[in-house]
Order: sequence, then structure tokens, then C-alpha cells
Amino acid sequence: MNDITNMPVIQGSISVGRLVTSVTLVGLVFTGVRITLGAGDSISYDIATGRYSWVQVARGIIMLNGNELREGDGIQLVGAKALTIEAQTGAELLLFDLA
Repeated sequence: MNDITNMPVIQGSISVGRLVTSVTLVGLVFTGVRITLGAGDSISYDIATGRYSWVQVARGIIMLNGNELREGDGIQLVGAKALTIEAQTGAELLLFDLA
């Protein structure tokens, strides 16, 4: 069994409309989440200091921090403090929070 007392703790939240889900990760180098959005839905995600993100669009069209991404597009975000994702069509994407 691993001792987690000295592992880093990462806290954040994901907002979908009025629903906010808190996330606490202990000792993880990365975490990933699959997100499905309807047209017009939006989410925001705060990135902890010293971490970066990767977003991969599996289906649909999204706006990520004001930039359009389409099915098959992926982007690495280094130095961003937050992500704002707005679905232009029904969309499915993968969001990775990386160390």
C-alpha cells in the first residue's frame, strides 16, 4: 500500500451550466475525463499552477478559449490558468490535466 501523505494534492472544479463538480486528485501525474456537451453547452476548468492540459475533440465543434476546434483536433495548453469550452454543435471531447 502506498503512503499518500507526501503526494501532491490537486484541486479544481468543472462547471457545466449550473452544475459544478469538485475534483480532488492525490498523487496523480495525470487525469483525464470524457465530456459530452450539447450544442450551446459550456464548461470551465481551472488549471493548477505547474500543470498543463491537453484537449482532444472526438466529435463535433467547440470553441476553446475563443479558438475553434473540430473533430480530430487536439491542443496542448501550457501556461493557461483556465479553460472555457463552448460547444458549437453536439460534441464529445477528452480533457487531460497533466503534470
